[in-house]
Amino acid sequence: MEQDALAAARFERPGVSNTHLAALPPCTDLPVLDTLYQVLGCMYVLEGATLGGQIITRHVQRVLHLGECSGCTFFHGYRSDTATMWKSFGQLLVTHISNGEAENAVIVASCETFTLFHQWLGVGAKV
Repeated sequence: MEQDALAAARFERPGVSNTHLAALPPCTDLPVLDTLYQVLGCMYVLEGATLGGQIITRHVQRVLHLGECSGCTFFHGYRSDTATMWKSFGQLLVTHISNGEAENAVIVASCETFTLFHQWLGVGAKV
Protein backbone atom coordinates (compact mmCIF):
# COMPACT_ATOMS: atom_id res chain seq x y z
CA MET A 1 0.00 0.00 0.00
CA GLU A 2 1.37 3.45 -0.87
CA GLN A 3 2.25 5.76 2.02
CA ASP A 4 -0.39 8.37 1.04
CA ALA A 5 -3.12 5.74 0.87
CA LEU A 6 -1.98 4.25 4.16
CA ALA A 7 -2.00 7.67 5.84
CA ALA A 8 -5.48 8.39 4.50
CA ALA A 9 -6.74 4.98 5.64
CA ARG A 10 -5.70 5.74 9.22
CA PHE A 11 -8.54 8.25 9.40
CA GLU A 12 -11.22 6.10 7.81
CA ARG A 13 -13.57 4.64 10.39
CA PRO A 14 -16.75 2.74 9.57
CA GLY A 15 -19.75 4.75 10.77
CA VAL A 16 -17.66 7.77 11.85
CA SER A 17 -17.90 10.94 9.81
CA ASN A 18 -15.22 13.56 9.30
CA THR A 19 -17.40 15.85 11.44
CA HIS A 20 -17.15 13.39 14.35
CA LEU A 21 -13.39 13.13 13.91
CA ALA A 22 -13.00 16.92 13.78
CA ALA A 23 -14.96 17.22 17.04
CA LEU A 24 -12.52 15.06 18.98
CA PRO A 25 -10.58 17.13 21.51
CA PRO A 26 -6.90 17.62 20.73
CA CYS A 27 -4.37 16.42 23.26
CA THR A 28 -3.07 19.75 24.54
CA ASP A 29 -1.49 18.66 27.83
CA LEU A 30 1.64 17.04 26.42
CA PRO A 31 4.58 15.48 28.27
CA VAL A 32 7.60 17.66 28.95
CA LEU A 33 10.39 16.60 26.60
CA ASP A 34 13.29 18.77 27.71
CA THR A 35 15.82 15.99 28.31
CA LEU A 36 16.92 12.87 26.49
CA TYR A 37 15.49 10.77 29.33
CA GLN A 38 12.08 12.45 29.08
CA VAL A 39 12.06 11.80 25.33
CA LEU A 40 13.03 8.15 25.88
CA GLY A 41 10.30 7.74 28.51
CA CYS A 42 7.66 9.15 26.19
CA MET A 43 8.96 7.03 23.32
CA TYR A 44 8.76 3.95 25.55
CA VAL A 45 5.01 4.50 25.89
CA LEU A 46 4.47 5.20 22.19
CA GLU A 47 6.68 2.38 20.93
CA GLY A 48 5.18 -0.03 23.47
CA ALA A 49 1.75 0.84 22.13
CA THR A 50 2.77 -0.60 18.76
CA LEU A 51 3.20 -3.99 20.47
CA GLY A 52 -0.23 -3.76 22.09
CA GLY A 53 -1.63 -2.72 18.75
CA GLN A 54 -0.66 -6.09 17.32
CA ILE A 55 -2.86 -7.83 19.90
CA ILE A 56 -5.71 -5.38 19.32
CA THR A 57 -5.38 -5.89 15.54
CA ARG A 58 -5.81 -9.64 15.81
CA HIS A 59 -8.86 -9.24 18.05
CA VAL A 60 -10.50 -6.57 15.88
CA GLN A 61 -9.89 -8.59 12.73
CA ARG A 62 -11.39 -11.71 14.31
CA VAL A 63 -14.38 -10.07 16.03
CA LEU A 64 -15.23 -7.06 13.86
CA HIS A 65 -13.74 -8.28 10.58
CA LEU A 66 -11.88 -4.99 10.10
CA GLY A 67 -8.56 -5.01 8.31
CA GLU A 68 -5.61 -2.74 7.80
CA CYS A 69 -7.47 -0.65 5.22
CA SER A 70 -10.94 -0.88 6.72
CA GLY A 71 -10.91 0.71 10.15
CA CYS A 72 -7.97 -1.01 11.82
CA THR A 73 -4.99 0.75 10.26
CA PHE A 74 -3.93 2.63 13.39
CA PHE A 75 -3.33 -0.55 15.37
CA HIS A 76 -1.08 -2.12 12.75
CA GLY A 77 1.88 -0.01 13.89
CA TYR A 78 4.93 -0.97 11.88
CA ARG A 79 3.09 -4.04 10.55
CA SER A 80 5.52 -6.94 10.10
CA ASP A 81 8.40 -4.77 11.34
CA THR A 82 6.87 -4.09 14.77
CA ALA A 83 8.96 -6.64 16.69
CA THR A 84 12.15 -5.52 14.94
CA MET A 85 11.42 -1.87 15.69
CA TRP A 86 10.70 -2.67 19.36
CA LYS A 87 13.99 -4.56 19.68
CA SER A 88 15.82 -1.63 18.09
CA PHE A 89 14.21 0.74 20.53
CA GLY A 90 15.18 -1.55 23.41
CA GLN A 91 18.77 -1.40 22.24
CA LEU A 92 18.55 2.38 22.10
CA LEU A 93 17.42 2.38 25.75
CA VAL A 94 20.31 0.09 26.77
CA THR A 95 22.74 2.38 24.96
CA HIS A 96 21.52 5.60 26.62
CA ILE A 97 20.57 4.49 30.12
CA SER A 98 23.83 4.05 31.94
CA ASN A 99 22.86 4.40 35.59
CA GLY A 100 20.00 4.26 38.09
CA GLU A 101 19.39 8.00 37.93
CA ALA A 102 18.92 7.87 34.16
CA GLU A 103 16.68 4.81 34.47
CA ASN A 104 14.54 6.56 37.07
CA ALA A 105 14.18 9.65 34.85
CA VAL A 106 12.94 7.46 31.97
CA ILE A 107 10.46 5.70 34.26
CA VAL A 108 9.12 9.00 35.62
CA ALA A 109 8.69 10.35 32.08
CA SER A 110 6.93 7.15 31.01
CA CYS A 111 4.50 7.41 33.92
CA GLU A 112 3.85 11.08 33.15
CA THR A 113 3.11 10.19 29.52
CA PHE A 114 0.69 7.42 30.55
CA THR A 115 -1.04 9.78 33.01
CA LEU A 116 -1.45 12.56 30.44
CA PHE A 117 -2.85 10.17 27.85
CA HIS A 118 -5.28 8.75 30.40
CA GLN A 119 -6.46 12.26 31.26
CA TRP A 120 -6.85 13.16 27.59
CA LEU A 121 -8.88 10.04 26.91
CA GLY A 122 -11.16 10.83 29.84
CA VAL A 123 -9.96 8.11 32.15
CA GLY A 124 -8.46 10.62 34.58
CA ALA A 125 -6.73 7.95 36.68
CA LYS A 126 -3.17 8.36 37.84
CA VAL A 127 -0.83 5.60 36.71
